[in-house]
Amino acid sequence: MELALYAQEADLRLGLEVLRGDESTIIHSVSALRQMVDEVDSSHLGGILDTIPMAINGETPKEYCNALKEKLFHIHFIDGTPYLHLAWGDGILDVQSYLVQLSDNGYTGALSLEITDHRYLANPEGALEKSLGVLFRYLKHE
Repeated sequence: MELALYAQEADLRLGLEVLRGDESTIIHSVSALRQMVDEVDSSHLGGILDTIPMAINGETPKEYCNALKEKLFHIHFIDGTPYLHLAWGDGILDVQSYLVQLSDNGYTGALSLEITDHRYLANPEGALEKSLGVLFRYLKHE
């Protein structure tokens, strides 16, 4: 609650993210995330969708959009097995379906790539280029 008040005073937005069960004991699902956001009840606190715990939980971008609506502040948009944080194209997640669900449900915010697997340490630029190549195939840009 105190962080949300500080965020309000500083005109910042805070985002809470669902984590895997082996990473945290607090928020493991989009419904638990929504409950926490509702309990704090601040316009400066919302949720972050991370495609890895979302996929592990069998949840979808549509469920996040429906549960959080304007409180969906940000998305960590990465491929996985569903574990790991991989470049798009190196995992099994359905980038096209995810992008369609986000678009169809009115999400217009940012997507950030969170490519953290150790295999990319020697060539992080290659992982970024690969991910952007996959995303640009599906995203319309003017």
